[in-house]
Amino acid sequence: MNNNGIDIIVEVRDSLPPLNIDKNVLHQILTNLLTNSLKYTVAGSILILAEYEHTSIKIIIEDTGIGMDSEKEVPYIFDCCWRSQKVQHNIAGHGLGMTVVKKLVGDLEGKIEVFSQVNVGTVVTLSLPLT
Repeated sequence: MNNNGIDIIVEVRDSLPPLNIDKNVLHQILTNLLTNSLKYTVAGSILILAEYEHTSIKIIIEDTGIGMDSEKEVPYIFDCCWRSQKVQHNIAGHGLGMTVVKKLVGDLEGKIEVFSQVNVGTVVTLSLPLT
């Protein structure tokens, strides 16, 4: 549990083979995603799950935060400087983090998917190739 009363759960399934990527790039990706989860989760939990899947490592970050509208907001989260109307004035940020994440994941030839529901939370799934 962190200082804000949010349970942080880390689960690693299987024995994971090493990723052949720059650890600083992976650190930047995970830092941006976890910062968002912490920023938008007032209570509840954040799950960080890593597992081996065929030729990639899948990392899932799931929170019980404020969530977003999957149809009206999620399609724009990777746009530079985009922020949800409901958080623009009361939660600090510039709307750059997810743009950076998308670029870095793309540079690694990986994939990122986001699913979210208002007042339920957000699930971000990364798939990073082993080679």
